Amino acid sequence: MKVNLVSKSIFVKEGHGVFTAFRSQVDGLRRYSDIQLSVDSRRTNFDITHLHTYGFAALWRLLFTGGKKVITVHVIPESLIGSIVGARYWLPLMRAYMKFIYSRADIILAVSPKAAESLVSMGIKKPIRVLFNGIEMKDFAVRSEEKNAAKERLGIDRSAFVVVGNGQIQARKRFDLFCEVAEQLPNMTFLWIGGSPFGRLSDDFSRLQRLIEHPPKNVIVTGVIPYSEVRGFMAAADVLWLPSMQENHPMAVLEAAGAGLPLLLRDIPEYDQSFGNDILRGTDRTFEAQLKQLKDDPEYYVAAVSGARRIAHRFDNKSVIKELLQIYEELLQDRA
Repeated sequence: MKVNLVSKSIFVKEGHGVFTAFRSQVDGLRRYSDIQLSVDSRRTNFDITHLHTYGFAALWRLLFTGGKKVITVHVIPESLIGSIVGARYWLPLMRAYMKFIYSRADIILAVSPKAAESLVSMGIKKPIRVLFNGIEMKDFAVRSEEKNAAKERLGIDRSAFVVVGNGQIQARKRFDLFCEVAEQLPNMTFLWIGGSPFGRLSDDFSRLQRLIEHPPKNVIVTGVIPYSEVRGFMAAADVLWLPSMQENHPMAVLEAAGAGLPLLLRDIPEYDQSFGNDILRGTDRTFEAQLKQLKDDPEYYVAAVSGARRIAHRFDNKSVIKELLQIYEELLQDRA
């Protein structure tokens, strides 16, 4: 089976969750000897062209390449609000464009049930299946001695309780709340992995940039870093806290689950069918108290780690890739 996996877009950059998901699929498919995998090839003679982008390069491939076309939808119109400057004003145009380009595929893979619902509400008639993101969980597993070494490397005391956030710094991620709570909890260290890869295109860029440049004393911001370095920072953490207002199926949560970290996330419906009760759900009013309890209550902490381990088992890359290959086979059988 000849497969071309495509990610080229201004919206797919290292430091972006879409890039991480794409990389995980590349690594997973390369393990199968019967898959002739190409990445971002301009050739057109593939059995399957699988896109992780909705840019103009993706549109060209959807319109002019042979074989079956698959598109994984990481971005829905709702994802742009609080991410890209002025999104509310040009959202109708982007919605129409997304409907047009996604409808050119033979099958659409939504990364969450919420994303699938959004696609249906756009009036897309093509088959839609939910295929959650996955990662190689073993790549993020952390031994206790690694945690101490990671803290020392970052200049963090071994005894410090480290709260990690992970993702692009943009309005919907609530990095501002991350900093506000950090100021209220000076006996903890807060580490944010990520920066603003789109610069001034990011919504509320100036205000967030001031926070990045002048964070509270107990907040460390890495800026945009290569994917290969994420694990090293994650190893120093004791809990992942992601206060985002909107997500689909965030790779940051999977990476933290692989590291065996408790997962404290905002209570939003996007997580209902993916993470369920295996995460700690919170709101602006409860996050501070929940972080204190994770630090001070060993039983509460251990129970949260158990939930993270169940998520790690559920979304390991091996099972996701097997499901993806089954979808490929079904598509090719339809062609026959």
